[in-house]
Amino acid sequence: MFYVNSYVFAYKKEGIMYLRGRSMREIAIEPQISQEFINDLFNSCKELLEIEEVLGSKLTFELLNEQILISDEIDIDSRYSRTKGYYSLFYNEEYNKIQNKTVLVLGAGALGCYISLSLSMYGVRKLIVADYDIIEPSNLNRQILYTESDVGKEKINVLSQKIHKYNSDVQVVPISIKVSSVEELENIVAEYGSIDFIVKAIDTPIDIIKIVNQFAVSHKISYISGGFNGCYLIIDNIYIPTIGSCFACRNINKDINKYTLSDKTKWPTTPEKPAILGGIMTNLIIKIFLGCYNEILIDNAYVYNMRNHALSQEKYVLENGECPICKKIIK
Repeated sequence: MFYVNSYVFAYKKEGIMYLRGRSMREIAIEPQISQEFINDLFNSCKELLEIEEVLGSKLTFELLNEQILISDEIDIDSRYSRTKGYYSLFYNEEYNKIQNKTVLVLGAGALGCYISLSLSMYGVRKLIVADYDIIEPSNLNRQILYTESDVGKEKINVLSQKIHKYNSDVQVVPISIKVSSVEELENIVAEYGSIDFIVKAIDTPIDIIKIVNQFAVSHKISYISGGFNGCYLIIDNIYIPTIGSCFACRNINKDINKYTLSDKTKWPTTPEKPAILGGIMTNLIIKIFLGCYNEILIDNAYVYNMRNHALSQEKYVLENGECPICKKIIK
């Protein structure tokens, strides 16, 4: 049985009905086609053969290909209906995959707050959030889950309580820790169970990306890493096991530990930065969950310039040799 997708764009122009589906191009329903049948199709399910008899094979195939005709009805009043509608229209993927995922979020600051909140709205099964920091007044310009009354409290506990209010179906596990070794990540998995994805939303210690990469590669776990650098919002690492390269592949002959962050200065930032970057990162995470990412994701960094609002993709420069972590041979 087939339904008209409740989330297609449907409108009339000069007496002709038009539908827009996945590609967003206009598909005309010619006047000679029974309008009563079309109206009925919007309100009830029909056998594919019955639809073909009225619309013809060509138009029926077009509507199927555009995700205008679908076999699974979407409850338009359910909590996730609008999100399911979007993915049913543009990706035709099984939304329930998202609701079985466990995500480890490293950092409950600006990015960690926004991504944790967004993933909870998607309905992921479990969020494990690791941070050790206390909420300060200077956090309130950008860390969306915290308010004046939260100053002085542990970020992870406040985040957990706020997420529960947004979606009580999502299990939030707060862990008070500053992750600084692979062993600590191993301990998290040993105590709280397996994870499907890692979000690196912290920038210290300086070698945290090496730690996350080594752990993720050994456990075949996808991860994403992002942060701010002046006017630039950067997604600098996206790793999907067995696809593309890991962080170490392009740093075979580099030692990032020779860099040290000064504690004499602070990074300036604004309220919209975590919303923009966190939104893009969340979108990429969901696409990886659903397997609907395209190849441009692989071996690319994303850079958003807030001065000119340009979003660019920069191809990783891979170094020759054998990667010491994932063992990929790069020539």
